[in-house]
Amino acid sequence: MEISVQTIRETLLQVVDEYSKKGTGSFQQDAILHEVATRLGFRRNKDLEQILLTVWYELFRNGYLDWGLDLYNPGPPFVHLTSN
Repeated sequence: MEISVQTIRETLLQVVDEYSKKGTGSFQQDAILHEVATRLGFRRNKDLEQILLTVWYELFRNGYLDWGLDLYNPGPPFVHLTSN
C-alpha cells in the first residue's frame, strides 16, 4: 500500500488536534509522531518516517505549531498550537 504525503499530513493534523485536546501531558513530539506512524502502519520504514518528519517541521515553519508548553517547559519535546 502506497501512502501519500497528503495522507500523512491529514493524519498528522488529526493526531495533533486530538492530542492538543487531551491535556498538557500528552502533547509531545514523540507521542504524536509515533501515533501517526502507528495509525498509518509504517513504523520502521525510513522513507515514510522522513516524509512524516518533513511534514511535521512544515507545521512549525508555517506557524501552526511552536515549541514549548509553558515557562517551565519552554522547548522540545513539548509543543503547542499557535494562534495562526
